[in-house]
Amino acid sequence: LAELPELLRNAQQAGQLDAVQKPLNERLAREVLIRDIFSATRVGEKVSLAISASKLRWTVRTRLLVYAAFPWLLWPWFGLKRMLKKRA
Repeated sequence: LAELPELLRNAQQAGQLDAVQKPLNERLAREVLIRDIFSATRVGEKVSLAISASKLRWTVRTRLLVYAAFPWLLWPWFGLKRMLKKRA
């Protein structure tokens, strides 16, 4: 998380900010949401964080919200993945 602002500053100093600003800002917004949503203690707070992270695609926000607030929804999926991996 600390390296992304530094990369943006370095790109600006090198005159290459336009080439990297959009993808690095998107990555920074994602990393900030991950940090905040997993440190939040209440479900309502997690939902609010996911909704307010409007710079990110809704699919990313939804997936992170499910991981952080409703991990039990994913148990069947992870169980299926483990079962299929054992067969391979």
